Amino acid sequence: MPKTAAEPHAAPLPAVSERAPLSAEHRRVMSMLAAIGTVLAGLIIFAMYPGGISPDGVFQVRQIRGEVPYNDWQPVSMTWTWHQLTKVFGTVTALLWAQVFFGWVCALLTSYVLLKISRRAWVAALGLFMLFMPNMVNILGVFYKDVHLALALYLAVLMMFLALLQPKGRWVWAAVAFGSLVYAALVRKNSAVAVLPIVAVFVLWFLRARGSRVRGELVKVGVISIIATGVVGGTVLAADKALVAATGATQNSQFTQVFIDDLVFGMPEQAVLTADGPQAEKDRIMFARETCKKREEQEGREIIWDAYWNCYGLGVNGAYTEVEDPDAVVALWKATVPHHLGDYAEYRAKTTWRFLTSTSSVASSAVRGDQVDLPPTHPKARDIHSGYVYAAAYGYMPFMFLGITAFTASIAGVVVSLRTRTRSLGACAVFTSIILYVLTYFPTAPADLYRYSYWPFAGAMFGWLLIAASRRHTGRLRAEKKNRVAKQSRTEKDIQPVAHDSAADSY
Repeated sequence: MPKTAAEPHAAPLPAVSERAPLSAEHRRVMSMLAAIGTVLAGLIIFAMYPGGISPDGVFQVRQIRGEVPYNDWQPVSMTWTWHQLTKVFGTVTALLWAQVFFGWVCALLTSYVLLKISRRAWVAALGLFMLFMPNMVNILGVFYKDVHLALALYLAVLMMFLALLQPKGRWVWAAVAFGSLVYAALVRKNSAVAVLPIVAVFVLWFLRARGSRVRGELVKVGVISIIATGVVGGTVLAADKALVAATGATQNSQFTQVFIDDLVFGMPEQAVLTADGPQAEKDRIMFARETCKKREEQEGREIIWDAYWNCYGLGVNGAYTEVEDPDAVVALWKATVPHHLGDYAEYRAKTTWRFLTSTSSVASSAVRGDQVDLPPTHPKARDIHSGYVYAAAYGYMPFMFLGITAFTASIAGVVVSLRTRTRSLGACAVFTSIILYVLTYFPTAPADLYRYSYWPFAGAMFGWLLIAASRRHTGRLRAEKKNRVAKQSRTEKDIQPVAHDSAADSY
């Protein structure tokens, strides 16, 4: 029987946009990952209870208890937050629950973002890395400001992705990201530069969510990014002053630690002696140099930093207090370092290299003492946790805890994230944030503590997972386009271009 009409046009294959709702199968995957994440978070709390704490944390607990006044040696924002949690829940251990809770939130949001982009369960499962990787769980339950910094920056990054993937809630995501970035800068000032790429991409995707043609309005994006960064910076300054005023925190000129290190370890002895600076401070610096040399001989190790604690003599009123004459330290530094920039650069290159290639304090030991007593509630669980970190990970794969690993991974990540097949604007922003953050340690590195590399490792792992997810997404779109072209060709119809979300070519 002859055909009297053209055969029906072949139905186009639906392109799975990253904004498309999750399928029933993928919703089940997220439910399963939520359950697994909850178990992992519970294990961390069980093993670390009542929490890991450093000497700095002990001093903060004493401030919370009112034994000593608030002190700006540690970030007042963190101490104040910890104090409020303690008031509400009646125990300083509340901070452990808060840290692990936010780690759990970040882990689940990471899995969600990766699943939305890749539509692959195994990629989403890796998003829980913050709850199982040894270089994440080692200090997630330790009361460090660096953990707060990492969680705050990470949460802001995740809000950036939600603005792209769930544009209807963009104002909520923007508010959460704003608060997170402000808190990150409050707890660690050198993180201020790390927020710049995050703000820029957030603004770009926020405008895209509103339907703006951002590719043709880069000037607009740049101006808004600058304004947004200024608002974040202004809020940080205002909040810091308000907290200091409200708590009556003592001012301790902690920045002088960096200047003292430069003078004690970085300058030639004759340069300090002949500098046009206060003689009393010269004497203190020379005394510190001699003290450190004696300690090196006695302990058989090279001391290259942290003179305040190692040999300068602490502050005028003891630990965590201002040195005798901070203005004299600054004056002597200005009279010496600018005239010996070669020595300064050599010294800071040495400290940066040590910071990147060695590490200490990979995990926290229990604190026992008269001032603060926090023995582990479950010592066997704490031993298993420490064994997982030290014996199973640090013992065989120490590179997982070296700052240079995260730094080089981020440099490589920037290159890969800009390639066509693996392009990921979001990953590029994260990697750039890490690079800028690490570079701030060139003039300031005070030690080789692992906690300084916590955000770089968290961000780098997320960035590479984003690249993997983006690659899966790109491959899926190409396969869908190929199938669509083949079906349309068989019906001898004009080939229509595959429509997909404008965000698909760059995460």
